[in-house]
Amino acid sequence: MAKITFVQNPDAVVSTPTPVENQVTDMHLQLETITPELAQQFLDRNTDNRPHKERHVRFLADQMRAGAWQITGDPIKIGKSGRLLDGQHRLLAIVQSETTQRLYVAWDCEEEIFAVLDTGRSRSAADVLATDGLKNYTAVSAAAKLLIMHERGVLAIMGGKQRAATNAQILAYTAKHDVETSASKASAWSKRCKLLNPGEWVALHYLLAKKAPKQADEFLQQITTGLNLTEGHPVLILRQRLQAARDGRFNFTAAERMAMTVKAWNAHREGRKIGQLTWKNYEEFPEIA
Repeated sequence: MAKITFVQNPDAVVSTPTPVENQVTDMHLQLETITPELAQQFLDRNTDNRPHKERHVRFLADQMRAGAWQITGDPIKIGKSGRLLDGQHRLLAIVQSETTQRLYVAWDCEEEIFAVLDTGRSRSAADVLATDGLKNYTAVSAAAKLLIMHERGVLAIMGGKQRAATNAQILAYTAKHDVETSASKASAWSKRCKLLNPGEWVALHYLLAKKAPKQADEFLQQITTGLNLTEGHPVLILRQRLQAARDGRFNFTAAERMAMTVKAWNAHREGRKIGQLTWKNYEEFPEIA
């Protein structure tokens, strides 16, 4: 069988790639008849795959039972080790529907393609982090995106023309920085208090803890509980602003919530009382005291 040659992706991160004419793999495609029993055998090798979406599985299974599901050119992907790299939703649907389907299978795929696969629904950075056994993978991924934007100095314009961080950049960031420790601490706060989103809790703890770890824990705990706050206390004013947004009076972006939290942190660190707390996206993101 002829080998498949891949061309270089023009949007890929600049590197020193192997010449295109040498980018050859042993991967080969084959049209297979997949019974529920064979599908289960594939799934048993799904040791590291992302969490599946039951709703999507049910949708596919219903189509298969009705005879409405059609074969596409998107194959089930099996790694050189025999590990299932992609296609778990279709395989689960075959098992659930108790039907036999014809699918293309790509055998002997390079294991590295797992992080960039996109089938049925997009594979996010959180999906890939989940395969590494990361407990708080969704919050870690969201926080890493915010931290990358902050590091670039473009957090304020995130969602505008500025391109968001790619999956590869998020994965590289989490490999280099210990965001998981902050995620473990922030988990309880985000469950108890909805004034900030989970990723924001994690990113803020990561940033503030670099300045004063113990004080960062205490400060974020105060935001969570709202206890022992006197008039003019920065945390009290912050909570009032964030609660007003939760009640629908304001529509704050992630950058605004984080910037106001940092401003409250700075005032708290300096022992200052405040009467108001504002920040707009056209301002520079506040420096952390």
